[in-house]
Amino acid sequence: MLKKLISITIIVLSLVSYAGAKSSEYINKIVLLPLEQSNIRDSLKLSDARLFDAVTVQLTRLKNFELVGFAEFSKAYDKQFIDDAVFEILVTDDLDYTLDRLDCLGTKSSRLTEYCKVGKDEGIDYLVDVSVQQDLTQLRVIYRIMDTKAGRVVVAESFYDVQGDPIGTSDEIAKRVVRSLWQLKNGG
Repeated sequence: MLKKLISITIIVLSLVSYAGAKSSEYINKIVLLPLEQSNIRDSLKLSDARLFDAVTVQLTRLKNFELVGFAEFSKAYDKQFIDDAVFEILVTDDLDYTLDRLDCLGTKSSRLTEYCKVGKDEGIDYLVDVSVQQDLTQLRVIYRIMDTKAGRVVVAESFYDVQGDPIGTSDEIAKRVVRSLWQLKNGG
C-alpha cells in the first residue's frame, strides 16, 4: 500500500510540475507598428528597422517575449481586411456602405482597433505604437502598448529626448517599451 501511495504521489507531482512548466513557457508575442514621425528633420529621423533591432536586443534580457515583424503581421491584416470587405459586400449587397466603412479605417484610432482584432486572431498579445514629434530643440516620444485580447491601450507614456541622435533615441525608446512590457507581465 505504501509503495502504491508513493508512486501515485510521484505521478501527481510530475504532472503538476509538467503543467507548471508548460504554463510558464507561454511566449508573449509583440508587434511593433510602423513609426509615426512629424516635423522631424532628416538628421533626426528614426528608422523602423533600427527601432526593431533595439527592441529585439532589449527583449533578449526577458524570458517569454517574442517580437514579430510588422511585415508578417501586415500580411495577415491585409488578408483579413480583404476577406471582411468581400464578405460584407456579399452579405449586405451594398457596395457604397462597405466603401464608406473602409474610408473610416483611414483614421488612426479605427486602424488601431482593427489591428487589435487581427492581432488577437493571429495570437499577438501586444501591439506597440510609437510616434515622435519634434519641438524646437527636442523630440517628444509617445508610445502606447495595446493588449489585443482586452482590445485597449494598457500603457501610454511620453518623454522628451534631447540627444539629437537617432540611434540613442531608438535605444531609449526600446528600453522604456521593454521595461513597460516587463511591468505589465510582473505587476510592477
